[in-house]
Amino acid sequence: MLILNVALPIQVITGALIWWAPSWPLWVKKYIAGLGMLTRIHMLAAWFFAAFLVLHIYLSTTGPSPLAYFKAMIFGWEGQEEPETAPAAQRTAEPRRRV
Repeated sequence: MLILNVALPIQVITGALIWWAPSWPLWVKKYIAGLGMLTRIHMLAAWFFAAFLVLHIYLSTTGPSPLAYFKAMIFGWEGQEEPETAPAAQRTAEPRRRV
Protein backbone atom coordinates (compact mmCIF):
# COMPACT_ATOMS: atom_id res chain seq x y z
CA MET A 1 0.00 0.00 0.00
CA LEU A 2 2.81 2.39 0.86
CA ILE A 3 4.41 1.91 -2.56
CA LEU A 4 1.29 2.70 -4.57
CA ASN A 5 -0.27 5.35 -2.35
CA VAL A 6 2.75 7.31 -1.16
CA ALA A 7 6.01 6.53 -2.95
CA LEU A 8 4.64 6.34 -6.50
CA PRO A 9 2.89 9.74 -6.37
CA ILE A 10 6.00 11.30 -4.81
CA GLN A 11 8.15 9.83 -7.57
CA VAL A 12 5.83 11.04 -10.35
CA ILE A 13 5.29 14.52 -8.89
CA THR A 14 8.96 15.17 -8.15
CA GLY A 15 9.94 13.85 -11.57
CA ALA A 16 7.48 16.20 -13.28
CA LEU A 17 8.69 19.14 -11.17
CA ILE A 18 12.32 18.37 -12.06
CA TRP A 19 11.33 18.20 -15.74
CA TRP A 20 9.60 21.59 -15.63
CA ALA A 21 11.96 23.30 -13.14
CA PRO A 22 13.79 25.34 -15.82
CA SER A 23 10.47 26.89 -16.84
CA TRP A 24 9.76 28.24 -13.35
CA PRO A 25 13.10 28.57 -11.49
CA LEU A 26 11.87 31.19 -9.00
CA TRP A 27 8.78 29.16 -8.11
CA VAL A 28 10.88 26.02 -7.51
CA LYS A 29 13.36 27.96 -5.38
CA LYS A 30 10.67 29.69 -3.31
CA TYR A 31 8.14 26.88 -2.71
CA ILE A 32 10.17 23.67 -2.97
CA ALA A 33 13.49 24.75 -1.41
CA GLY A 34 15.37 24.51 -4.68
CA LEU A 35 16.22 21.91 -7.25
CA GLY A 36 18.72 20.21 -4.92
CA MET A 37 16.03 19.27 -2.39
CA LEU A 38 13.70 18.15 -5.17
CA THR A 39 16.29 15.82 -6.68
CA ARG A 40 17.14 14.38 -3.23
CA ILE A 41 13.49 13.49 -2.62
CA HIS A 42 13.21 12.03 -6.12
CA MET A 43 16.35 9.90 -5.69
CA LEU A 44 15.26 8.72 -2.24
CA ALA A 45 11.99 7.47 -3.72
CA ALA A 46 13.91 5.79 -6.59
CA TRP A 47 16.17 3.98 -4.10
CA PHE A 48 13.08 2.92 -2.14
CA PHE A 49 11.57 1.40 -5.29
CA ALA A 50 14.83 -0.39 -6.15
CA ALA A 51 15.19 -1.81 -2.62
CA PHE A 52 11.54 -2.93 -2.67
CA LEU A 53 12.04 -4.75 -5.97
CA VAL A 54 15.31 -6.45 -4.95
CA LEU A 55 13.89 -7.52 -1.58
CA HIS A 56 10.75 -9.02 -3.11
CA ILE A 57 12.66 -10.92 -5.78
CA TYR A 58 15.01 -12.29 -3.11
CA LEU A 59 12.13 -13.32 -0.84
CA SER A 60 10.43 -15.07 -3.78
CA THR A 61 13.47 -17.35 -4.17
CA THR A 62 13.54 -18.54 -0.54
CA GLY A 63 11.01 -21.35 -1.01
CA PRO A 64 11.65 -25.08 -1.30
CA SER A 65 13.41 -24.39 -4.61
CA PRO A 66 14.41 -21.03 -6.13
CA LEU A 67 11.55 -21.08 -8.66
CA ALA A 68 8.83 -22.71 -6.51
CA TYR A 69 7.07 -19.48 -5.53
CA PHE A 70 7.32 -18.07 -9.06
CA LYS A 71 5.58 -21.19 -10.39
CA ALA A 72 2.88 -20.80 -7.74
CA MET A 73 2.34 -17.16 -8.75
CA ILE A 74 2.09 -18.00 -12.45
CA PHE A 75 0.07 -21.23 -12.35
CA GLY A 76 -2.00 -20.64 -9.21
CA TRP A 77 -0.99 -23.76 -7.29
CA GLU A 78 1.90 -24.87 -5.16
CA GLY A 79 3.25 -28.41 -5.46
CA GLN A 80 3.67 -30.35 -2.26
CA GLU A 81 6.57 -32.73 -2.26
CA GLU A 82 6.36 -35.80 -0.03
CA PRO A 83 9.51 -37.48 1.24
CA GLU A 84 10.34 -40.74 -0.58
CA THR A 85 10.78 -42.61 2.71
CA ALA A 86 7.16 -42.14 3.84
CA PRO A 87 4.93 -45.20 3.39
CA ALA A 88 2.30 -44.97 0.66
CA ALA A 89 -0.53 -45.05 3.24
CA GLN A 90 0.75 -41.87 4.89
CA ARG A 91 1.03 -39.86 1.67
CA THR A 92 -1.81 -37.46 0.95
CA ALA A 93 -4.20 -38.17 -1.90
CA GLU A 94 -4.04 -34.57 -3.13
CA PRO A 95 -0.48 -33.69 -4.21
CA ARG A 96 -1.20 -30.03 -5.01
CA ARG A 97 -2.70 -27.31 -2.91
CA ARG A 98 -4.41 -24.16 -4.21
CA VAL A 99 -2.90 -20.81 -3.25
